[in-house]
Amino acid sequence: MIILNPNRKLFTISVFYVEEEVERGFPIFHFIHNEDDMKKWGDKVENVITSWTSLSWGEHNIIYQRAMSQGFFNPSIHRDMKLRLALKRIKINDKTTEVTDDIINNLVPAVADEFLRLYDLRSEPSQDDLSNLGKDMKKYFEGKKVKIIPQYVYEHILAYTYKWNLEYIRSLDYYDFNAHLRMCLTREEIEKEFSIALVGGGSKKSKSSMPVKAGSKTVTKRFDPNVGTFV
Repeated sequence: MIILNPNRKLFTISVFYVEEEVERGFPIFHFIHNEDDMKKWGDKVENVITSWTSLSWGEHNIIYQRAMSQGFFNPSIHRDMKLRLALKRIKINDKTTEVTDDIINNLVPAVADEFLRLYDLRSEPSQDDLSNLGKDMKKYFEGKKVKIIPQYVYEHILAYTYKWNLEYIRSLDYYDFNAHLRMCLTREEIEKEFSIALVGGGSKKSKSSMPVKAGSKTVTKRFDPNVGTFV
């Protein structure tokens, strides 16, 4: 099962904070978000290193289904399940602790919210990210120049061409991945050039058109793929 896969790599997120004790209730946590905050609190700043795993599409669906189990979206269930599935370790003062249900249950709400905020920033695409990805993919498939081709486009090309699933594609040797990708891109380029030639597009020197004398005027005939000749 994907959820029980122990081989997924963890990534770490450092959380900088100041813990201010109060007479009653939970202590107040001030989280450091920029250089000004760091200067303001100085030596009082502490650091906790959290280790996370990226959630799969299936796990995201499970979380959403549980959050909707009462007929409406429950954000508390959504946050709670995401923490339980994604947060794996917490390291404070060189001591690393494996995250358990008891640890999740006893987190200060403000700390849990900050953990999830940083995790979402690191692991989930924003609407701007998705919009930019869509624009780049559109440019690429229209044959326009793209500064950086997203890795997702390469994966899509291999999946579309070979009918491989993403799990298999991502398990490919680096050399094999690039070799297959180069073959697919080369074939796609040739097919596009051939298609343009058939419809008479491309440059003025396109082989799909030929000048024919007609009296005192020169008429350019173009290749019609429906009849297989120049018309």
